[in-house]
Amino acid sequence: GTEFDRLGNLNKAFAVLSYTLPGMPLIYTGQETGMNRAFEFFKKDNAPQWEPRNEYFTFYQTLNALKHENKALLAGEQGGKMVRYPTTDNNIYVFSRTVGDDTVLVMVNLGAKAQKVKYTGETPSIEGMTNIFDAKAKKLPSKLKPGEYQVWAK
Repeated sequence: GTEFDRLGNLNKAFAVLSYTLPGMPLIYTGQETGMNRAFEFFKKDNAPQWEPRNEYFTFYQTLNALKHENKALLAGEQGGKMVRYPTTDNNIYVFSRTVGDDTVLVMVNLGAKAQKVKYTGETPSIEGMTNIFDAKAKKLPSKLKPGEYQVWAK
């Protein structure tokens, strides 16, 4: 099935994780268009329409730029080591990766309901960082909706 069938409203949250966790993200044909059907397996099928561009194009364009420009997200030993920021809810996953002056902080809610973000240890800092999806954001959220994600980068 499609990512929408498998992941529902968590599809973008898992894409964020695949781009920011150690390793190399994979993207299938049409994913960057929000294609919501599976390709036919044993017969010729047409690629999706690339135009007009939509929110998925912008979303993946932003993630691709971050992956290529931020050294903390390099693959293998060159990438930044993960630092986890535990919270009171296991559905809230928060971590950072840093290499030199480059840092990425990721927050996702993988649960089915909104959750308050309460740290059980160290609270991450976003000093000098920008939210890559909302440059106007100036503080960490105290609550995340189901499937909501935040990515901060320096």
